[in-house]
Amino acid sequence: LEQLRWMENGYKIKVGITSVETIGIDTPEDLELAERFISRFT
Repeated sequence: LEQLRWMENGYKIKVGITSVETIGIDTPEDLELAERFISRFT
């Protein structure tokens, strides 16, 4: 988990609970899909 690396380096992280469905961006393809989605609103 990349969050552990932040914590190892002294950063604090926060988490939240939401009822809204979210997506993860884990690959270059995921990023491309997310950018296309966001571009519809800008």
